[in-house]
Amino acid sequence: MGIFFNRAQAPLAGGKPPSLIAYVVYILLTGISAYATAESIAFNYDGVNRIFSYAIAVAIVVLIALAISIIKGGIDKRKIGVIVGGLLFLFLVWGTSLITNTHKLFTMNNYDKIVQEEKSETIVSLNHLKTSPISLGSAIIIDFENNGNFLIKNFDEEMTNPEKPCYGPEAKNKHRKVEDFLKESIDVNSFLGRYGATKSGCRKASNKITQNMRSALTSKKNSMNTKLDEIKNCDGFKKLDALIQSINDSDGKDLESYLKESDQVYAILCNCSKDILIKKMGLDPSKFECSGSAGIRWSNELKKISNLPRFINYENKENVKINNKYLGGFIFNFLIAFLIDIGAIIVLYKWILK
Repeated sequence: MGIFFNRAQAPLAGGKPPSLIAYVVYILLTGISAYATAESIAFNYDGVNRIFSYAIAVAIVVLIALAISIIKGGIDKRKIGVIVGGLLFLFLVWGTSLITNTHKLFTMNNYDKIVQEEKSETIVSLNHLKTSPISLGSAIIIDFENNGNFLIKNFDEEMTNPEKPCYGPEAKNKHRKVEDFLKESIDVNSFLGRYGATKSGCRKASNKITQNMRSALTSKKNSMNTKLDEIKNCDGFKKLDALIQSINDSDGKDLESYLKESDQVYAILCNCSKDILIKKMGLDPSKFECSGSAGIRWSNELKKISNLPRFINYENKENVKINNKYLGGFIFNFLIAFLIDIGAIIVLYKWILK
């Protein structure tokens, strides 16, 4: 007979209404599904009112029932278009129910375990930052050296450019930039007077001038290296200790706020390190950004924390990862969610909408 079964040819069933048991089973299954959907939505979206979450969940149940009714009507009237439209509508709405139900069932069984693992990894990463405070200062010194070498190289290229005057306006401007960066006067005139303004004279003068610039840069860098141990006394490390202790004492369910606090601690540490290494040398700390190479290691650690497998939250799609440890449990809970919904659909189609 196929799906286009002619109801007129069926034996009369006496028009018996659906049994009470069918209604009870349907209400029970859809109730479980609606509860799981509502709780999942409330869990993932902090701004959503719980009553609104349950209203959405009930609406999904109603829409699934509507889709089943459309499909059944299409089968009874032998309309392929209605059947296909109903199936597409069903899969769209049912997909939402299946995702949220799986999510709720999965987190009921695994949430605490996952949170504790994330908490432990966060503490390990922050401790990793704490155990090597000098690396933050070393990165700032590398920033300083790289920036200085870049300015010196620009000056040298301008001085030795055969298309430009030996010590023209642009060379003078780049000379001033090096002096402003080092906060130190670098002699130019004596070398220009000694070697002259010819092309070969300019190259010789530039070699001597840049040697003096690099010597001044190296001297500043060496002085900074002697101050690295002072960074250990920065107040930020005390705050980092307090942060690690706070995470350790917490239930681990609010790691995102601790990540924001970690950023604040890093800013304190970076500014303290710049004061010790840059400001005390008479240099300008504003020329060094916390987001520069000094922050790469810190940023990488915080990125590692923020990218932990938070598959308990499907809202942030790029962080949804099901690692092998939990894959079996995830599939098991998916199957349970599937059976709950498919059971409700079968009861509705077979015994209530008959």
